[in-house]
Amino acid sequence: MRPFAKSNQHERARSEALERKTRFKPDVHGDAVGAIMKLPILAASLALILITLAGCGKPSPLAGRWTTTQPFGDASGMATAELAFVHTNGAVSGTFTFKTLPEEARKELGSLAFQLEQVRFADGQLSFVVPIAPTQPKECLLFNLHLDENRLKGTLKENNPESEKLGPVEFKKEP
Repeated sequence: MRPFAKSNQHERARSEALERKTRFKPDVHGDAVGAIMKLPILAASLALILITLAGCGKPSPLAGRWTTTQPFGDASGMATAELAFVHTNGAVSGTFTFKTLPEEARKELGSLAFQLEQVRFADGQLSFVVPIAPTQPKECLLFNLHLDENRLKGTLKENNPESEKLGPVEFKKEP
């Protein structure tokens, strides 16, 4: 046995006894009730401050659904597309979905919904990539847009080995 083991045990027993004596005991004046009633008020105040600081009351201008109708491919048909954005904690993500599409293009793409990639949003400028041919990584749609109230206006670039078209595009926010 170590020479200080007894001393440590004695010290531990003494501190536990002291702790038992000083534990909170409500008195007859109701101090415990007052302290308990202050806790929910303090917690609610703290939650309100955190919500205000986090800006939870102010929705993101991008959040929601945006639609456009544009010529698709060789302009043989029109396509209606929808963007759905989620903007949380400074990060923007979303999906690009073709709502209507010429039958030939539908067969060629295989899928109608695509996750947005390389999404950047700052100072009203938005850019993102839509990988419309996952098996061919270089075939994609490149968007550069500017937020103007309920509209996203800018350019769409079809990037594929056969053509590199650049054209205007405008999305309108759905109510």
